[in-house]
Amino acid sequence: MTKPRNCTDENYIGQTKLVEIFVVCDDMSKKLSAYCLENNLQQEKAERLMSESEMMTIVIYYHHLRFKF
Repeated sequence: MTKPRNCTDENYIGQTKLVEIFVVCDDMSKKLSAYCLENNLQQEKAERLMSESEMMTIVIYYHHLRFKF
């Protein structure tokens, strides 16, 4: 990932950290779903506007921020 010209270092680091967190959450969510299918563990599938990994990313990134609003 190349850094855009108009992006500050702190903002760029925050964006790359957000992507890293999402990738880890998405991988874990996929592994968890596969595990549940293999072991006949049922998960309730409600219609959502966001995936589980997107929701986990928001929560983790919120706690990662130094300044909370």
